[in-house]
Amino acid sequence: KLLESFQRVNESYFGGIMEQTNLELGAESFSLLGRYSYGTDTITISKALEQHQELMDFVIYHEMLHKKHKYTQKNGKSFHHSKAFKADEQKFEHYAELEKKLARLPRKRLFSSFF
Repeated sequence: KLLESFQRVNESYFGGIMEQTNLELGAESFSLLGRYSYGTDTITISKALEQHQELMDFVIYHEMLHKKHKYTQKNGKSFHHSKAFKADEQKFEHYAELEKKLARLPRKRLFSSFF
């Protein structure tokens, strides 16, 4: 599913020119839905998105933007979401609606291991 999502997003939003990254399915985390590791060129997507193709595509797009825009450093701080990054992020179809859907995902499972 990850490879298909990457390819779909690459064709739709990057004209197919984004070089293939390493793709990993991470733990079922609701607090960390995706991550891009610059050093290993790896996108990791939470298992929680496995059954949500549209949300997975959106998060993969976000992580691909990290690869495209890199990051900047100033005064010892790293900045990963530049104005250009944020402008590109909003180009994703149904951006506002998908942001709301992501916000509604459960962010943690309260005491689930105790019941």
